[in-house]
Amino acid sequence: MAQAQKGQWLTVIVAAWNTAEWIEQTLSSMLSQVDHGVKVLIINDGSTDNTLECIEGCLNNYPDVKNQVEVISQNNRGISAVRNRAIRMVTTPWVTFLDGDDFWSEQYYRVVKQMVDEGDFDLIEFNAFSFQVDDQGNQSNHPVTYNALGNYQGELQESHFRTIFTTSKWYLWSRIFRTSLFDGLVFPEGKRYEDLMVTPFAVLRARRINATEKALIHYRRNLQSISTNIDSTDTHHVAEHIRCYLEAAEQEADPVKRKMLVLLAAQTMLFYKICVNLTYGYVGSIVPLKAMRQKVTPYLKRCQVQLPKKTRLLFISPAVSNMYTWVKTRRAF
Repeated sequence: MAQAQKGQWLTVIVAAWNTAEWIEQTLSSMLSQVDHGVKVLIINDGSTDNTLECIEGCLNNYPDVKNQVEVISQNNRGISAVRNRAIRMVTTPWVTFLDGDDFWSEQYYRVVKQMVDEGDFDLIEFNAFSFQVDDQGNQSNHPVTYNALGNYQGELQESHFRTIFTTSKWYLWSRIFRTSLFDGLVFPEGKRYEDLMVTPFAVLRARRINATEKALIHYRRNLQSISTNIDSTDTHHVAEHIRCYLEAAEQEADPVKRKMLVLLAAQTMLFYKICVNLTYGYVGSIVPLKAMRQKVTPYLKRCQVQLPKKTRLLFISPAVSNMYTWVKTRRAF
């Protein structure tokens, strides 16, 4: 394993699987900006197209920083295995993530480096552009809020955690983390939506944050990604995530963190609702929604967690919540 060079402060972990179409744009957006303070770990997760050749070709275009890049190819094991392997290799104090089909904005590195230098922080957060190209080649690119705190710099109080956990946007690529926040955390291999099982726990460990409303990364809305292709296994995986949050809440001694974990379980119920609705339909989903509600409700009462309106409706009546969603969906057409 290559050690961080003197002065390196940030490791960028790039996961690549069959991203030959986009990987050069991804890497160029990063390598064209970084200085010698950055190490890049690219893990080619068993790509069956020419992703690896595209990576090597792109690196040749950036000879000044090529020696800061480490490329690893492995048999396909999935995004969690990629991240677990990469995290173990990080030797810099900060780490961030970049998917093989996304890319940095032109001001990304300048802005985040300045934000890190502004104080003793554990977490940097920012917004993103949602980027998509349709079958006719038409592009859409619009800013989306992923950072729930807006422009904020300072200690993370209960109110800040509540805002973050209510919003529940757990994308790794919209943050830069102190590497130590991941100590002992493991991405669940073989399960989807792995960010849900790691990012909240890393965020809960942070003491101070520097957040900006600036959009610094372009997130490609890939119609083949898991976030746009929910399948039948998602219901079980998301249910397991909720159970893990409740188990963690049981073991958590800090009352604020315990309350946030219970809030997280409740907010994840909204995603669970989407999964069961797509799997069982608006009527068939009511039974599993009631069963999951029954598991979460005692924790809400015990920790006195106040829920946002939409989540509160789901806990009052899954049937009414589903009816509301059904009507809202029909109006959209």
